[in-house]
Amino acid sequence: VDASVNVASVYADYSSTWHEGLEEEVSADVQYEEAMGTGGATFEELAAAWADAEKESEQTNPQHTITPYQLSDESKTLATTTPNIDFMSLGMKHFQNGEITSAILNFEADLHSNGLSNSTAWTMLGKCHAENDQDEY
Repeated sequence: VDASVNVASVYADYSSTWHEGLEEEVSADVQYEEAMGTGGATFEELAAAWADAEKESEQTNPQHTITPYQLSDESKTLATTTPNIDFMSLGMKHFQNGEITSAILNFEADLHSNGLSNSTAWTMLGKCHAENDQDEY
């Protein structure tokens, strides 16, 4: 690498010329879209389409609301009566052995013990419920 290259001057040259040719390129794209009739929708058209889709979704799926996940009372009891247990490791062991209900209990207990911010526990809960075909969670 040539140490004599002045980075500031290279950057200055580039920052003053990066846009060269861009206007012609955009103009050519617009001309092509106009000629082919493939011009995109306006922002207002897209916003209106989105609002229509939301209204339709609300009408066809009124029960489609998101409810917070409820940790079981059993997992809370487990977490409070057996402190100093690595519930994540136990949950992973149960999951790997196909013991999904026990895995769920341990992942929930981990959330009770260590706070709700453990993204790995939440991810594994999702996998467990997917394994049990409990997609509503």
